Amino acid sequence: MKIMIKCCLSVFITVFLFGCASTNFTNIESDTSFEHVTDEKSLWKQVEEIQNKLVDSDAIYPDDDLHNYVNGVLDKLADGNKEQWGGDIDAHIIYDSDFNAAMYPNGFMIVNTGLLANIDNEAQLALILGHELTHFLHRHSLKQINNQVNITAALSTFRVAAVGAAYGLAYSGYDTSAISAIHDTISLGLQGMFYGYSRSSERDADQNGYELMEKAGYDTREAKAVLENMLKAQNLLYKKNKTPYFYSSHPKTKMRIDNYEKYLKELAKESGETVPATIKNEQEYMAQVKELIIDNLELDIKKSNINLAKSQMEKYIRTYSDDHKSLYFEALILLQEGQKDEAIRKLNKSKEMNKDNPAVLKELGIQLYKNEEKREAKENFQRYLEIQPDAKDAEFIRGYINE
Repeated sequence: MKIMIKCCLSVFITVFLFGCASTNFTNIESDTSFEHVTDEKSLWKQVEEIQNKLVDSDAIYPDDDLHNYVNGVLDKLADGNKEQWGGDIDAHIIYDSDFNAAMYPNGFMIVNTGLLANIDNEAQLALILGHELTHFLHRHSLKQINNQVNITAALSTFRVAAVGAAYGLAYSGYDTSAISAIHDTISLGLQGMFYGYSRSSERDADQNGYELMEKAGYDTREAKAVLENMLKAQNLLYKKNKTPYFYSSHPKTKMRIDNYEKYLKELAKESGETVPATIKNEQEYMAQVKELIIDNLELDIKKSNINLAKSQMEKYIRTYSDDHKSLYFEALILLQEGQKDEAIRKLNKSKEMNKDNPAVLKELGIQLYKNEEKREAKENFQRYLEIQPDAKDAEFIRGYINE
């Protein structure tokens, strides 16, 4: 099914992008005052209509503090120039466990939970946001579609292709009721989300993103580290041929790491023997993403990305130590690995820390029931129903109790 969807997307985009040539639009940040170039205003308008649907959908991760924190980093990179640049530059976090981000033509950016869960500090976040911001500032989207005969026709084609992509995202953990609200948004991001911009645009975004990061005072050594984190996440995916967006049509990851090493050597020559230590903000970053790591972990477990989930769990425990939530997800990982006895031990420990977590009570009841420990199972099921009497599976659980 997923192979078929990708093939269909390839056909649609090949038909409409074949023969397109880049243009010599000026970069937005080089203009003293912002003015739309040909076709840009109509493209922005369509993006804004679709953007509003996404922002009001269940795909958005509901953490206002984290949203403000990410946009605070984006503000540092913009350095007071947002108004001059003309776009409503804003980042929104969406539920998706892929290591992924995308920028739309009008400055609307989406950042996946999977990306935030797999990086280590604010400096790494700054590199990614700077990369995406460059796509906006250098008008990469418009350059890529500019030579099409009719932008509206092209967008319609992208929307058709995006229906399949939206259902793929729903399969990955989205509430299916959000599909109609997000598939148009995905359509405008297909080039970024599935195929990337041209490789020359990606190299441009890498270099300028690095420069924005440096200018804002961040530790540029983390540019290499963020790609190493991405490579680690990619290698841990259960499907070896699955390559997240930052990296399907981007230049090869190892090549990009080499490029950042070159930038670091050049910076070291300018400043002395070593690259100067600057901002990383690791503790603040990890405090901001604590709940997100757990939520993203759940998405990866649902998608059977067990090795990646284990890596995130190790990071969580190393940073925050075990708590009732992490113990529950450790148990789910152990169950997928066939270690039922150890999983039950973790569930019991989680229950000791928080006796009223309904997810723990239900899972513990199920595992004890399977172990023929029906009295203990019944106790957990009964407590589960006391807490959630109207749960969707309430009748199913009562069936266990009444056997």
